[in-house]
Amino acid sequence: MTGVPVMPSGSILPQANAEISLTPKKVVTQIAHPGSDDYRAATAIHSTISEDLRTLAYMADRGFQVVYALTLDADAGVRAKQLRIIEKHHDAAVRAQVEEMAAQIGGLHPMQRLPLAQLAFPSLRRQPRPQLQGFLVTLNELIQADGGVHLEEYCLAKLVTVQVIDALDPSKTRPNGSIKLTQCAAELADVFAIIAGYGSDNAADAQRAYLLGMHEVTPDAIPEYAERAQWAPALDRALARLDLLLPAGKELLVRGLTQAIGADGKVSVTEAELLRTICAALHCPLPPQLEKAA
Repeated sequence: MTGVPVMPSGSILPQANAEISLTPKKVVTQIAHPGSDDYRAATAIHSTISEDLRTLAYMADRGFQVVYALTLDADAGVRAKQLRIIEKHHDAAVRAQVEEMAAQIGGLHPMQRLPLAQLAFPSLRRQPRPQLQGFLVTLNELIQADGGVHLEEYCLAKLVTVQVIDALDPSKTRPNGSIKLTQCAAELADVFAIIAGYGSDNAADAQRAYLLGMHEVTPDAIPEYAERAQWAPALDRALARLDLLLPAGKELLVRGLTQAIGADGKVSVTEAELLRTICAALHCPLPPQLEKAA
């Protein structure tokens, strides 16, 4: 267990390859009615992040650098390209500061990375509009630097983008939408196909996960399963539309997503982060540590 942060309660963050059992009912309950254990877990996860990184995330002129540092690739060539992008949009001093932060961030547990970015959200939201818009441009270039988008990068970018867009235009925040699930057939098929494809080892398992999830939300009208090659833009488009759903529709959607992700009976840490990211984009955020099924 060396290197795994210890929680104040004596428990520990799960290992990076850990799996947990979830039920749709428990996930929906945690969204609608987060309990004291959820708040304690959030505090515990944040407290395991070093004080230096937490301080930097809170600083008005350093929060965006923390997010940049979280995007830096392990591959030396890709990282060098990313650092040049940072210097292009800022200067050599910012590049050096981000590189220094990255050395500390490299030792974070996977479950600490998104919470660290979330610590920077208040400082990001206080930035003037031009700086926020420039920040999103730079962030997108950093994530695209290797020619593709990995799931972890997508989750980070989506969470940050939701926060920044909400700060730029509060009217984009839609806890209560106005459309029904039947008006989102294409978007539902996209989301469930992407979720099922990511969490499955083969096409048969992906189709099974897709059908389980879709049956929860639209049992009488399920399009045929097909893999989405361009998954990131498809997921972006789908989430923008699904954010307009009525609360009851969002609840059913989350139940279905949990069914799809947990079709094999387990949910990896990365899959849990994806579910959390989707819920944030729907403006129904999950607690930082999902409760295990009884």
